[in-house]
Amino acid sequence: MRKFIVLATLIASIVLTGCQQQLRDLEDVPIVEPEKTELFVNIDAHPNLHVVCLHGIAFVTANRDYKPWNREPDLDKVCAS
Repeated sequence: MRKFIVLATLIASIVLTGCQQQLRDLEDVPIVEPEKTELFVNIDAHPNLHVVCLHGIAFVTANRDYKPWNREPDLDKVCAS
């Protein structure tokens, strides 16, 4: 039983180390938070639309579908306020 626990711990640490490296694929790049975010909930609550402002430029995404961010020039005025 003890060998199983040691083996499971070793495998878990190897897997988690591999996952951690994938989250940060660029080294020495500063992390920047968005200036503004807004979440619009649909009536059925899925998928919700998320507006993100980065450097004054608006992007829209459906926050539950892992879809790419879409550039939305009409919402740039929201980012400026």
